[in-house]
Amino acid sequence: MMTLDRPLTVLALTVALGFLANCGSDPSSSANPAAIQQHQHAEAASIARQRAEDAAIAAGRFDSSRDDIHKRLDGVAALAARESWTQALQTGDAMQRDLRPLFRSSIADTPEVVTIRTRLDALLARARQEENVIRRREDAYIRTTATNDLEVVNSEWTKTGFGSIAEWDVTIRNNSELATYSDIRYTTRYTAPSGTALGTHSGVIYETIRPGQARTFSDINDGFINTQASRAGFTITGATKSKR
Repeated sequence: MMTLDRPLTVLALTVALGFLANCGSDPSSSANPAAIQQHQHAEAASIARQRAEDAAIAAGRFDSSRDDIHKRLDGVAALAARESWTQALQTGDAMQRDLRPLFRSSIADTPEVVTIRTRLDALLARARQEENVIRRREDAYIRTTATNDLEVVNSEWTKTGFGSIAEWDVTIRNNSELATYSDIRYTTRYTAPSGTALGTHSGVIYETIRPGQARTFSDINDGFINTQASRAGFTITGATKSKR
C-alpha cells in the first residue's frame, strides 16, 4: 500500500483550500457568474436611482431656473448668428450636459421643455456642421502649395542691353480657392541653339495673387545672360501663402 509524505499532503491541501477560497470571494471570478450578475444589477439599479433623483430635482427647480435657461439658450443662438461656431458648440454642449436631468424628468414632454430641447439640438447640429466645414477647409488650406496652385499661363522674354539682359512678361493664375500667394519665387533657365545649358537665374515677384485671380507682370528684369541664349523657361518655385 502507497503512503503519502505528510508535509507534502498538508501543503497540497493548503493550496487547494486557498484556491477555492479565492474563487468564492472574488465577484469577478469566472467561477462565480451569479455574483457577477448580482453586482451588475446592483450597479445598474444605483445609476437608475441617481438619475431618477436628479430628474426629480431638475423638475422641481425648473420654475426658478426657467429664465436663466432661456437666457443661456439665447446666448448660444447669438453666437451662432455671429458665426462663432466653435464657441457656440462649446457653450451649447455645456448647456446640454447641465439640462440632461431636466430632459429625463417627468416634465420632459411638456411643450416648453420640448421646445428648449429642440431648439438647443438644432443649434448644436448647425454648429457641428459648420465646424466640420471649417475643419475641412483648414485641412485643404494646409495642403495647398504654390507650385501646385500657381500656373504660368503665358511667358515671353526678350533680350535688351545689346543682347546681354533678359526681360520677361509673365501671366500667372492662382487656381486655389483658399490661398493667397505673395512674393512669388521663380527660376529661369537659358539654353543655346545647340541645347547647351547657359545658366540658371532666380528671382522674386513682390506682388500678390488672390484665389482665382490671374495677373500679368511685365518687364521683369532677370539680369545678365549669355548673349548666345536662344531659348528659356520660366518656373515658379514657391511663394508666401496666406488665407484669403
